Amino acid sequence: MSAVYIVADNIISPLGETTAENFLQLGKNMSGIQLQVRASMNKEPFFASLFPTSQFDKWKNEQEVLSNFTRFEILLIRSIQGALQNSGVTISSPETMVIISSTKGNIELLEQDANDPDIIERISLHHSAKK
Repeated sequence: MSAVYIVADNIISPLGETTAENFLQLGKNMSGIQLQVRASMNKEPFFASLFPTSQFDKWKNEQEVLSNFTRFEILLIRSIQGALQNSGVTISSPETMVIISSTKGNIELLEQDANDPDIIERISLHHSAKK
């Protein structure tokens, strides 16, 4: 069996944009779960861990290329950039493997035409990983 080395990781959540920021906030007993008032999602207030829409707008302004991606894909790109920033890893190397862990994926696309083959493909995590 070949050796496996974890060179870099990253977590983006409402608590922070790096693994270190997230663990720091957890150590302070902070939670990303907050009372949300979003009529577009539910007519009653609800508790959830959500990114503010303004966060995605900020990221798109910082990197114009992100304007053609879904929120989930933007999170992936930002997280991979964060993980690779000081790792010395070349993402295009055949020896590099990226593991994506998500509880939601491209779930927002489910609100669109579920019979559209492009949307069905884009919901798949392997498609997001390729992007």
